[in-house]
Amino acid sequence: MLYIKLFGDWKVYKYGNEFNDFTSKKALKLLFYILLSGRSKVSVEELLRTFWPGYTPEYSRKNLNAQLYYIRKDLEIPYDYLRNERDYVFINLSYFPSDYSEFMKALDNADAKKASE
Repeated sequence: MLYIKLFGDWKVYKYGNEFNDFTSKKALKLLFYILLSGRSKVSVEELLRTFWPGYTPEYSRKNLNAQLYYIRKDLEIPYDYLRNERDYVFINLSYFPSDYSEFMKALDNADAKKASE
């Protein structure tokens, strides 16, 4: 079970314990970026421009694939929940609960009390 804390100090909890043993800090930033986009698919082009500006497409794509692998390996995420296919990275947002997603849901439901918590 994962939980992502995005308000205040960003943290990842795995099975209820804070997890800090990431293979790559860039992988963690990539995960946060994808989660904060709020989209279930993010274009590979957007990710390459954001994380590897100025590098060749081959180099950038290879690095993107490696970072996604590190996220899945470190957090024990099944491939189906975070995968890249051709031009998009797909993520199952429900597999990554966070304080941010709870906040956005409260706003959508016009629940000011829940949003302020």
